[in-house]
Order: sequence, then structure tokens, then C-alpha cells
Amino acid sequence: MCAFISGDEISALEAARQFPCKAYDGTNRYKATHLSLNNLRAAMTKKKDIDLAQLPPCEASFLQHVRRVLWQTKIWHNAHIACPDIGSPEDHGWKMQDGKLIPVLFDGPVASEILDGLLCNCTRKQGCLTAVSCTCKQNNMQCIELCDCSNFEGCGNMEVLNAGI
Repeated sequence: MCAFISGDEISALEAARQFPCKAYDGTNRYKATHLSLNNLRAAMTKKKDIDLAQLPPCEASFLQHVRRVLWQTKIWHNAHIACPDIGSPEDHGWKMQDGKLIPVLFDGPVASEILDGLLCNCTRKQGCLTAVSCTCKQNNMQCIELCDCSNFEGCGNMEVLNAGI
């Protein structure tokens, strides 16, 4: 997740998490998962035909948002002090890039980094016939819908997958 989370951040995170849990699961259908937005997301994705836009943010993204909110609250709370010691924004969900502060949207690997090397880049012309050209075959996996060759009859690496269905 992230390198360091203070006790205040943990308390704020636990309290703040209840808002998206209620907003995204208003009927409490997945109440048992409300301790983790990742668990809520996983439970909701098992629901048939869910639109990904209807999922709550992941924990890593939510944590960064809560950190920015806590820092802003700290600024407002100390507004009456001429030079308050509020710490660095870079410790509160922001990073410096090209001399400008930009929000940290996510801390950790993104899906594209995780899937890199697992999905093949075979084209419909190649058809995943050999392990040399198909990363999925190299990893002893069948091609899936996210592969470039998916839904192509010439993909010699989907028969096993489809036969088991």
C-alpha cells in the first residue's frame, strides 16, 4: 500500500471509508466487506453485468484522497496562525512535478503494469500459433479477452479455454 500511515490517518481513513461504502452499497448488500474498499469492489464485480464506473475507488487511491483532505483540513484548522507548521504537501497525497504540485492519484502498481508481459501482443494475422510469438503460450496460459488476438478464430491458443466452458 504505502510506506507510512500515521495513527491519525488510520482513524480518518476508517471513518471516511464509510461514506463511499454507503454511497456505492446503499442497500448494505455487501456490508461484510465495508472494512475494505478493495473487498467491496471485488464483491461488486461478482455481480453480473456491472459497469466499472459503478465501482468505488480502490484503497490505494482512496488513501491518497483522504491524505489530501486531511492536509486541507489542517490548513483550515490553522488559518488563524500566521505561519503554521502544517508539514509538506508531499507527505499528504501530493507530489512535485516540474515545479508544480500535482495530486498523487494512486500509490502502487497499476493494472497495466501488472498485466504487462502476461497478455500477448499477437495480432490477428499471427494467430498465437507458437510460443515464440505468444506471451500467453510462453506462460502456459490461454489467451483471454484482453489479448489483442481475442475473439479471432485463428488464435490457436483459445480452444482449450473455450472447451472447458
